[in-house]
Amino acid sequence: MELLEAKGDGVYSAGHGEGLHHIGMWDPKIDENKKRYLDSGVESDGEVLNPDGTTFAWYTNPKTTGGVRFEFVDESAREDLEKWIQTGIMGPGGFVV
Repeated sequence: MELLEAKGDGVYSAGHGEGLHHIGMWDPKIDENKKRYLDSGVESDGEVLNPDGTTFAWYTNPKTTGGVRFEFVDESAREDLEKWIQTGIMGPGGFVV
């Protein structure tokens, strides 16, 4: 479980109200799957791109996914992100977003 603080006007704004914000999951084929979801009518609520333009993470718009916002994160970043979440310490090169 991840505790979030409402900030700004974006996907983390207080305007979304209290309660479950999103369900997150790792995605081994994030760009391929994102295209498939978007092509099927799911809308994006925001994304984080890598410097090369590939997707690091993205959120679905809950209005198009049964009232639930999903977060997909590129599985190739999993080891570094889990280490950072558990320890607060990034690896020697960190991870680039």
